[in-house]
Amino acid sequence: MLQNRFGYRRHIIETNLNYALPNLDALTKEQIIKKYYRNITDLLIESIKACTLTKKEFDKRFKVVNPSLVESYYINSKNIMIVTGHIGNWEWGATLIGSYVPHLSYGIYKSLSNPLINRYILKTRSRYDTILVEMKETGKIFKQNSSEPYAIILVSDQSPNNMDKAIWASTFGKSTPYAHGMDDISRERNLPIIYADIKQVSRGKYELTFSLLLENPQDFDRGHATNLFSKKIEELVHERNADWLWSHKRWKKIQPPIY
Repeated sequence: MLQNRFGYRRHIIETNLNYALPNLDALTKEQIIKKYYRNITDLLIESIKACTLTKKEFDKRFKVVNPSLVESYYINSKNIMIVTGHIGNWEWGATLIGSYVPHLSYGIYKSLSNPLINRYILKTRSRYDTILVEMKETGKIFKQNSSEPYAIILVSDQSPNNMDKAIWASTFGKSTPYAHGMDDISRERNLPIIYADIKQVSRGKYELTFSLLLENPQDFDRGHATNLFSKKIEELVHERNADWLWSHKRWKKIQPPIY
């Protein structure tokens, strides 16, 4: 729909594909673009449905493969960080993850300029046990007196607003800025970082698989976690190359020189 009627961000999609997967032949690239348009159209429709689907209906369409990984940290009273990228249906993931994680779940979000869309996202993402916290107010989480283990939840592959604090990593061989929150918060609190991979298994149905990205962030320099996250994104894009958010202006900013 988006392709046939509007050619939605076609130039950006082609530019990003050329950066990330330069060795693709023209036919393969066109196949990826066609599938991507179908995926992003499905995502749009499914995001709208996220406001009305019941938990029972969601459970038929969204499964967690290995909840025991996260549960083991909760049993041991360990706080964690859960991160994901814009791959698969991240909106359903953001809506549902609080109901699948035993921890007190805090979803970190960035306010959008469109107030209507912003309200809608806040409404859907807070339906099932996730407490939403605006990015600039993340520090308030750590002032809570609750003794219950918590999980910080982030979608971490968007282009950052604050370029002064951005962490740069090589993604598909190109210097790429990432928001600093995942790296800085995990190191400050020594939160184990768990990646949530949301994979489409059939149209309208998804599976979430947890995997440990980094156990003790404080043992490493600033930027190490971001580099691991970047490599994870690369790995998943190579596996499912039509599932990433190709229409995002991911490489619009240039890394400043280091003196």
